[in-house]
Amino acid sequence: MCPRNYGRQHHLQALHRQGLNPFHNQYPLVFLVTTVSLFFRPAKTAVVPRLVDERDVLAANSAVWTADTLADIAGYPLAGIFVYFLGANLGLAFFVDAATYLASAVLIASITIPPVVRTVGPAVGGALRAFFNELSEGWRFLRSRPALFQNTLVSTLAQASLGVTLALTIVYAKDALDQTVIPYPTNYAAIDTAIGLGNLVGGIAVGWVGARLRKGWLVVLGFIVMGLATVALGLTGNVMVALSASLLIGISNLVYVIPTQTIFMEQTPGEYMGRVVSFRSSLVFGSMLLAMAFSGLLAEVYPVGVVIAASGVLTTLAGVIGALLPAVRDPR
Repeated sequence: MCPRNYGRQHHLQALHRQGLNPFHNQYPLVFLVTTVSLFFRPAKTAVVPRLVDERDVLAANSAVWTADTLADIAGYPLAGIFVYFLGANLGLAFFVDAATYLASAVLIASITIPPVVRTVGPAVGGALRAFFNELSEGWRFLRSRPALFQNTLVSTLAQASLGVTLALTIVYAKDALDQTVIPYPTNYAAIDTAIGLGNLVGGIAVGWVGARLRKGWLVVLGFIVMGLATVALGLTGNVMVALSASLLIGISNLVYVIPTQTIFMEQTPGEYMGRVVSFRSSLVFGSMLLAMAFSGLLAEVYPVGVVIAASGVLTTLAGVIGALLPAVRDPR
């Protein structure tokens, strides 16, 4: 359940490529911030079904992802304004960013969340053993539900393309796209904007019509369309085709993310939700990280567009595999 909401990472990559790295040698801090932020998404996923009626879960997920996307879309132009006006004092922008997290924490603290009645006994041997016990419980529950387990495996393969595009889009925009119409780095910003707009359209569309459609087939369709759009993105040098492909990537991204998240919420008891989603997230994020690392190495040998297109083929293949697995296309 990993949509392409990595605006901050993309923006930092752009600053670094242009010699405007605001962190200098503080990469361990960036690693720490990213690591801590990974706790947020599983917790958010676990909370949503406890706040709304079961019939409203898909619409609630759509609303959450639409709000995230709106924040991303607003964030890009704000980042540009900060870069323009702050110049050498760009680090001040991160204090503003920190303040937004504080405001978010205050708002979240004001939400009343129904408590969970735990059905498992307390772990023996301290917090560390309790942690590993809960992790193994999440794994066992995931393995016991074919719809959830097979969806996780297919998603792990499919979402590797997100890691590839995260790592290589800025190089692709600089080296592979024709810059006659939109020069670099504006073309890079335009691609990110197109993906963000696609996320917005996809989130609204799934919230609007998703309840009338079968969630498993939405997941399959999202993977196949995203894979084909990524192939088109990698193989084209035309910026307008690239923007159209990026828009499709953004739309299809949420076409599979929102139904997948809803399936997990529907089939996972509340007391297991956090640990199951955390285990799944570890697998999917691990796949993305490996894809980022290997794509950088491959791009040193092969054209960057070919590497992106190859990742799209993997995503398309994952969608086809999902269509052949009854537990993925028709989860029960």
